[in-house]
Amino acid sequence: MLLAGLVGDPALCLVDEPTNGLDPDGMKMLSDLVVELRKAGRLIVIATHDLKFADRLAALRVHLHKGELVELDQLREDD
Repeated sequence: MLLAGLVGDPALCLVDEPTNGLDPDGMKMLSDLVVELRKAGRLIVIATHDLKFADRLAALRVHLHKGELVELDQLREDD
């Protein structure tokens, strides 16, 4: 599904729970793809409960609770 969303070379990618059901090889492929998309200048917004995945890849982390912003952390400068 993620690859289908990249058809047309969008500048913004919205992804919901991409790690759900992935094995370790799939997680590595997804991580590599996210890094490459960021390097290509795309903005990637990922909604996830997998905080390890988010912390490993995110430049900015936003925590929402009941639709309200409760935390905003810049984790690293953009590549």
